Amino acid sequence: MYPSAGFAGIVHLSPSVVVERSIGWTVLHRRLVRDYETLTTSSEAMIHIASIENLAKRITGETTPTWRGTY
Repeated sequence: MYPSAGFAGIVHLSPSVVVERSIGWTVLHRRLVRDYETLTTSSEAMIHIASIENLAKRITGETTPTWRGTY
């Protein structure tokens, strides 16, 4: 998964690693930890909002406290 000391280039991650990482980022949002929504469209909208927030944080480099009070 990680490159060796003399390796230069792109490291391809397995799909399971990518999915686990995405779920880990999503779980940081309090409302997405449990399925509180009645409609699937509401759940989908909350996932989109969380994804937009994660991308905005990565682009700007800013950190905001999560619902747990950590960064």
